[in-house]
Amino acid sequence: MPNLEFLYVQTVDGMRISVKIPSIAKNIELSVKKLDIVADVKLQIKLKEGIHLDNQILMYAGRHLGDSQILGECGLSDDKILHVLVSPADKMCIYINIRDTTTVRVDVRNWYTIAYVILMVETMFGFPECPQILLQTKSGDDIELNGTQTLKDQNIRNNSVLMLLLDFPIFVKTWEGRTMTMVVSSFHTEKDIWEKIQKKYQINAKEHFLCYSRRVLNPGVMLHVYKVKSNSTISIRLGNPHS
Repeated sequence: MPNLEFLYVQTVDGMRISVKIPSIAKNIELSVKKLDIVADVKLQIKLKEGIHLDNQILMYAGRHLGDSQILGECGLSDDKILHVLVSPADKMCIYINIRDTTTVRVDVRNWYTIAYVILMVETMFGFPECPQILLQTKSGDDIELNGTQTLKDQNIRNNSVLMLLLDFPIFVKTWEGRTMTMVVSSFHTEKDIWEKIQKKYQINAKEHFLCYSRRVLNPGVMLHVYKVKSNSTISIRLGNPHS
């Protein structure tokens, strides 16, 4: 793999680990405990060698170790070896959650724009040409990422998880049995659905409510929260759901 340094971390007596950096022919010794987490090892490497935390990827037995994993629970013993990949500063990987159904890894550079990342995913997985949006969750809120800005501009770091939203068709069924088809996105809300309905039918939204899978759609809540997917049916009901 080009432009990558390999660090070999070997436990010694469960308290000392040896970090070998072949590219610079240098070894360092670290003191660790079995209850330490992977992030603690990364921090020690950063303090000794100046390798940024986001550029360190610790691997064991072919598995990527998350920062919060405890060393003693990773199956490590005195005769096992950790592999630490040190990627160049502009290279990183991100994970894209697609419609809450699958998560894929995408290798990127921090100067890629959000629009280019979306194009990469579309090309890799053959998604149809339709409006797509990437979201990042911050403090419990889903924030739409600006397509013209770079990953670095949006403070997207190595191993970040983003959500990809796609347009898809759904059905809306009235209490009279009439059905209409509309194209929506996972970030649309109840208000957006009503706007589309009222372009075709003269229905007073104040006297009706929307329901999906026995759940009332509340104002301001995005469709993906209710797990509305392609070809789902949303029903229009008479009355006030809160009365």
